[in-house]
Amino acid sequence: MEEMGEKLCENCGESLREEYAWIDTTIDTFKYKVVSGNKMKVLSNGKWKTITVEFNEDRIKMKITPALTSMEESESWISF
Repeated sequence: MEEMGEKLCENCGESLREEYAWIDTTIDTFKYKVVSGNKMKVLSNGKWKTITVEFNEDRIKMKITPALTSMEESESWISF
């Protein structure tokens, strides 16, 4: 089986790694400290950042403000 990054793109002849180089594939883990019932301090890019966590009624969806993994104001994580 070929490595995904080495497989050639059928249309352009470039490797998939080159074709999709613009995608940020960074994966990170965060250190955190619980501050209160719905607030945490998260170590992100060398700085401690306070975030607010809100769950929906059945606790399937978690909203984090400000977002940790995007430039958006907030983000939602869903448990399956």
